[in-house]
Amino acid sequence: MSVNYRVVRRTLNFDKANPKEVVVAQTEPRATTGLEDLISLIGQISSISRGDVLSVISTLTRLIADELAKGNIVEIGELGRLRFNMRSKAAKSVKEFTHNNILTPTLHFLPGMLLKDARRRIRFTLADEKGKSTEGKGKPTTPPNSGSGTGSSTGGDGNE
Repeated sequence: MSVNYRVVRRTLNFDKANPKEVVVAQTEPRATTGLEDLISLIGQISSISRGDVLSVISTLTRLIADELAKGNIVEIGELGRLRFNMRSKAAKSVKEFTHNNILTPTLHFLPGMLLKDARRRIRFTLADEKGKSTEGKGKPTTPPNSGSGTGSSTGGDGNE
């Protein structure tokens, strides 16, 4: 199975006086897999009860948030690593820099080997105007640089 995409027009406004229109690919998600769906799937392939799965996920979420708030990098096995990255407004000098220059940190996700492997194996199929797959009507496409970069705006290079 492949991931559907469509081609869309975007306006780049880097130069406000001369906006530039480009065409880019955008994924067409099939559906959202929610927490309840994941809990059901885990229950089907393991002997762990729904309540136990929910308890572990809830506890893990709180612990991850606590560790990130301490400034720690949190490694979640083959899934990947999470860390906060500091952002700030520039100041002209050290004297002029105050805590008011510090902005809300961004959350960076660095994929682990399991997700890097999934990223390398991903295939794309052009969707029609209704968002339906044209799979079977043409060959799925594998990106030429598959396996490099994160494919997101997290700032990681995907190789960390």
